[in-house]
Amino acid sequence: MLAKNFNENWIMIYNCFSEPESTFFLEDESVYLYSFLYTMRMYDDCIRTNIDIINQSMPIRFNKSDTLNKQRILNRLKELLDKKVFIVENDISIGDIKNNTLLELSVNNLELSNDGVDEEKKITDPNKHQNYTDRITYKKFLDFDKVQDMYIYYVTSKWKSGFKCSYSNWAKILGKDERSAIRIIKDVVQREIIYKNIGEYHNTREQNVNIYKIVPFDYDEKTIQTGKWESKEKFERDQRTHEFLKELVEKETRTHRWYSNERLTVEDFIIYFTTDDDELRNKADKRMDAIKKSEGGKLVIDKLYKEALERVEDQERKERYTKLEGMKYAVRLKNNTDIEVNPRNVKGIPFEQVEAIYYTNNHGTIEQYWSMDTFEPQDIYTREKKHRPDLLQKAMRLYQEKVLDGEVIDYDAMQYIQDEVFEGYQDIETSAEDVFYNKPKRKKNNIDITEFLEPEDIF
Repeated sequence: MLAKNFNENWIMIYNCFSEPESTFFLEDESVYLYSFLYTMRMYDDCIRTNIDIINQSMPIRFNKSDTLNKQRILNRLKELLDKKVFIVENDISIGDIKNNTLLELSVNNLELSNDGVDEEKKITDPNKHQNYTDRITYKKFLDFDKVQDMYIYYVTSKWKSGFKCSYSNWAKILGKDERSAIRIIKDVVQREIIYKNIGEYHNTREQNVNIYKIVPFDYDEKTIQTGKWESKEKFERDQRTHEFLKELVEKETRTHRWYSNERLTVEDFIIYFTTDDDELRNKADKRMDAIKKSEGGKLVIDKLYKEALERVEDQERKERYTKLEGMKYAVRLKNNTDIEVNPRNVKGIPFEQVEAIYYTNNHGTIEQYWSMDTFEPQDIYTREKKHRPDLLQKAMRLYQEKVLDGEVIDYDAMQYIQDEVFEGYQDIETSAEDVFYNKPKRKKNNIDITEFLEPEDIF
């Protein structure tokens, strides 16, 4: 199609096409063909075409084979004519249509406009229209790669404030069983053809149906359930991306001395700590082991190793601080990823995946984190941690409540959470003398990222 001449004109697609109870109910291919033919209207609102022209010019084919595609077009066209979606204006019988038969068609606007409409609201003027969606422009129509994508987009576009629809209802609309409908809708949501806001739960533990839109939901519109789902999706997506990049990583391109007999420097060890080249790391490990066999060599390697590690960790802390700047709430996950927290996603973050909770200084800037293991008790004799998922979950729940209330998470807030976590803890132990817990001090037991920054980096 000559798409460059397409403007922002839109296709008038009637609501009744997706209403299973309507006599004008159409399947996806029929709606697609109707929409394509609508774009072919001339100045007199008439469509002049034939099967051969449609076959050659339609953006998405029903079948790769010309013969089979023409047959599908003919079948869908006959359905549109039988249901009186189109009116044949020239003297031709539907049963006599051939591939080269000239068709002069017009849209049956009056009947389509009045279908399903209350009697007092029906119109009689054929030049007026109602009961349609105008949200698919000619340009948007050409953007679709699949007929089904266009159909689902059209169905959703009918409700500007959002389409409330259960999977069972989607199954009726799509003409599929419910299991297939679930798979199809999840796929189009995943590919952002449409967007989903997950239904909230009632007090009765029953869940509202999902709401769908053709544009993303605003932050304030998203439900708590959607926040949980988006957090989970982002975490899993980040994990997949990490694994994918790990597999595609190229060989180390920075200059180093690990493959030569030259004297090693701190820069070589920095590359060792920061490279993703497994072959290089294996070579470096073997070379370090060989050098460390002598006492002098061990001293040199240990010194370079320690200095490089400190510089790498300092840089990582600087980068982490820069990323956290401007965030009000954040947590560090066990995969060493920092994520921003807000009231919408906080309940979707599993406590088992949280390594630490960030809290702010007196200026409201995140600069320290409170490790989750401080919410677990230590054995007073062995100093070993006692794994208590229930206490970790309680700590995360208290943190979530503060975020939902919009409270500032500073040192005092974290101290309150820890005190609440261990409130009554001694009562549930067999002996009050068996365990104790440490309260982290403001600086000593928590990493202060600002210690590793120059003053100008902070302010």
